[in-house]
Amino acid sequence: MKPKLISAQFANNAFPCLSLPGNLYRKIAQIKIMKSVILLGCGGFIGTVLRYAVQLGVNKYSFTSFPLATFLVNIVGCLLIGILYGLATRYEWFNQELQLFLITGLCGGFTTFSTFSYENILLLQKGNYLVFFGYLFLSISLGFTLTWLGFVVAKQ
Repeated sequence: MKPKLISAQFANNAFPCLSLPGNLYRKIAQIKIMKSVILLGCGGFIGTVLRYAVQLGVNKYSFTSFPLATFLVNIVGCLLIGILYGLATRYEWFNQELQLFLITGLCGGFTTFSTFSYENILLLQKGNYLVFFGYLFLSISLGFTLTWLGFVVAKQ
């Protein structure tokens, strides 16, 4: 069981001799926000670079109109986010900071559903309806299935 921390406001009221000035509260809040922003930014940077590397590697060997690189990134990202959410519900060490870094930052930078939407519009504009429907169906069905699977496996 985690020990509960006493809030600074409670400590100031209960122990006036330990009172902290108001500016210190604001500084602590600013530091916490900046730490969160840095965690998100670092995770997003890593996720974005990984997505770019996957797209370069897959596109080098892919000779089809099917957007395979984005599809793979989305499917792997769905599995990864499911696993991470499962771990977050299972373990106390998977704290909010780690969730910000890995789930919001890394997975947010890695997955590409905005690109997914854009590529579907391009497929429709080119009249490539069969590839459009295949890409749409497989991305959504496998994405949800793998997110659920990752969550279940990580939670056990």
